[in-house]
Amino acid sequence: MARRFKLGLGAVISLVGDDERQWEEQAALVRSEEAEFAEVWVEHWRGNRWLLEKKVGRLNRLLEGMEVILHAPFLWSSLITPTVAVRRYTLEELRATIELGAALGARGLTVHGGVFYAPYLRTEADGKAILAENLGELLPLAQGTGQFLAVENLPAWTGLPRSMVYPSQCADLLELASLAPGVRATLDIGHVLQSNEAPVENLPRLLPILANIHLHSCNAQGQAHQPLGAGVLELEALLQALLQGGYEGYLTLEVSDPTADHRLIRDSYRLLQRSVAGLEGRASLARAARH
Repeated sequence: MARRFKLGLGAVISLVGDDERQWEEQAALVRSEEAEFAEVWVEHWRGNRWLLEKKVGRLNRLLEGMEVILHAPFLWSSLITPTVAVRRYTLEELRATIELGAALGARGLTVHGGVFYAPYLRTEADGKAILAENLGELLPLAQGTGQFLAVENLPAWTGLPRSMVYPSQCADLLELASLAPGVRATLDIGHVLQSNEAPVENLPRLLPILANIHLHSCNAQGQAHQPLGAGVLELEALLQALLQGGYEGYLTLEVSDPTADHRLIRDSYRLLQRSVAGLEGRASLARAARH
């Protein structure tokens, strides 16, 4: 039961603002913890094409020697909206993000489907079909640069106005894989728990389509991105299932930390490393005892 997946830090390096000293501090955190990769959130307020045209050299130096995957913009965009202007904006930002990923040597890209206010607006548009069409346009661009394209599950509840969030359930990720062949999935464990689903029970059927996993704890239908050891996440059971299932993708710690020294992130990442090492060690001893 040797580990095939990589352990890394996500949403730690976030290119959403202009403070390049903060970019440097965030990259230093990833290096100090000897993470196997970094998932970089790219959503600059000027747009990701600006990052590509003005900052790609700076970013390449900042990320030199790191294995990188990207998290695409999501704050003002939607891949399932029937609104033409929003769709055009979203696709242009994602095209720029894929090009940026190619310039940075990124291995893949996680995107959100988004929110669709159809129940509220009473539109006849089909959000799933819109998403599949958009992904069909983006997938060849990503694959042509050697990047996977994965869609992340979001929490099923969004409050008011009434809305459709897709994908939100584990079954939605499987459905999307059939609607958009070649597109992978990023399973957000905290979002699974927020949606009152059981991550370990759903893993066996999801493993064939998974490229990335976002790991954080939460309370059911409550606050997510909590440190490991908090909330309702059964960490060792999850890791055991990944090891036994032969998962070969990325496992990205995605913990929010308001402390100035990133203490919660560091503590959670070290707990993750110890837990994986402990499970691997016990598996090794069990194999030795059988022989």
